[in-house]
Amino acid sequence: MERVMSGLAAYDAMSEALLRDEDFPSGKLDVLTSRCVPIANDGIPLLSEKRKSAIRFLTSMAKEEPALTDELEKAPSEYTREAQVLDQAASMVPYSFAPEKERLRLADQALRSEVSRLVLEAKAYEERAVEHLEEALVKLVKH
Repeated sequence: MERVMSGLAAYDAMSEALLRDEDFPSGKLDVLTSRCVPIANDGIPLLSEKRKSAIRFLTSMAKEEPALTDELEKAPSEYTREAQVLDQAASMVPYSFAPEKERLRLADQALRSEVSRLVLEAKAYEERAVEHLEEALVKLVKH
């Protein structure tokens, strides 16, 4: 049975999955193409876009809730950095419809190792953003 991961644990699961060489067999275009879907077509770019949406939402909420402005400005700052890191990672991995040569690069352990590292770097920004949101929630409850 496959485990479904969410939240901060999903960053660890993605990072670990990228490092499993047996899941990225060299020269196996069909397998590597199927791996592109959750990594490049969906996973990393969607995560980045969701963080960009959070930036817009929290920035607008900071204007609506002056008592929370400090924390609601800090979280988008972390999300901005996270999105930048995720965009960097996304630019490194091929989409499932990329030319064959690019999809075959997904077998390269060094490439996947760097993307894995970037996923964990993004997680660190996510953790700090969540801390700011938790602090905003405490202030909101006291307010």
